Amino acid sequence: MHKISREEINHANTLRLGLEYIRKMPDLFGPQIMSPADLLAGIRQAEALLKDIVARPELRAQLERLLGLERQFDGVHMNTAVEIKEDSLKKLFENLGRDERNHTEAINEILSVL
Repeated sequence: MHKISREEINHANTLRLGLEYIRKMPDLFGPQIMSPADLLAGIRQAEALLKDIVARPELRAQLERLLGLERQFDGVHMNTAVEIKEDSLKKLFENLGRDERNHTEAINEILSVL
């Protein structure tokens, strides 16, 4: 779980940097995949999950919520990778999606033994 946590922090930092690319070079990206409202809703779900984990560490329920978020953002990363025109950015989003799938597998393994 610590590894997943560190990777998620890295993902968030990578995506923040990606926003700068979108602002400065929008022509490298395809059409919008996720509305700003949907993206904000996903971020709020992640923030709420973090608060709940700190306040009430009910591991199984929190892992199941985390699993849902991992799947949601895997879809976003993969759809974004398909639409991006620049190869290195495409690879970045493919890697983010791969990491999300690895997280999903790890969480499922943990859930299977709880």
